[in-house]
Amino acid sequence: MVMLFSDIVGSTGLKSKLGVPAYSRLLARHDEIFQQITASTPGSAILNDLGDGYFVSFETPSDAVRAALLLQQAMAREPWPEEPIQIRLGIHLGELAELDDPRGPAKLTGLAADIASHLASLAQPGQILLTRAAFNEARQFVSDHPRWDNATDEELPKLTWMAHGPYLIKGIDEATEVFEVGAAGIAPLSPP
Repeated sequence: MVMLFSDIVGSTGLKSKLGVPAYSRLLARHDEIFQQITASTPGSAILNDLGDGYFVSFETPSDAVRAALLLQQAMAREPWPEEPIQIRLGIHLGELAELDDPRGPAKLTGLAADIASHLASLAQPGQILLTRAAFNEARQFVSDHPRWDNATDEELPKLTWMAHGPYLIKGIDEATEVFEVGAAGIAPLSPP
């Protein structure tokens, strides 16, 4: 499974600073953007709404990267009324176990989901991080920034793919190689 985890940076601080009603309006807009972009990607599925982020599956690493790039761009360009919402994203692929839950949908568990989640937590605001397998696969198929809503009049930002080297991720014995993809002028494009 190809997994993408997203996280709103500093959501607790935003609630405290802005108050829950104002934060809720920003969160609703974030959710609308996220769900629109995810829904436009065939074969994607929101597996879990985490409150201040999402756990999403994609059919291919390139689908996940295209959606992440659109999210990165949409969040950066959104005219946020009070305070900008910034997200960080982690993409990984691996196998998960499905546990039956008599109270609702099946639960997914596995080390791969933990890695994707920790990768998102490692990212800077506006950053898309990937593990080696996701990076290698997606880079073969994503050479240009995707267009949103078939917009042909705007110039697409230039993509940058970079390696950040090995990082220790909580709960993993060996270092994990971490990579980044991002749009020039939008993404940090620096080590997490």
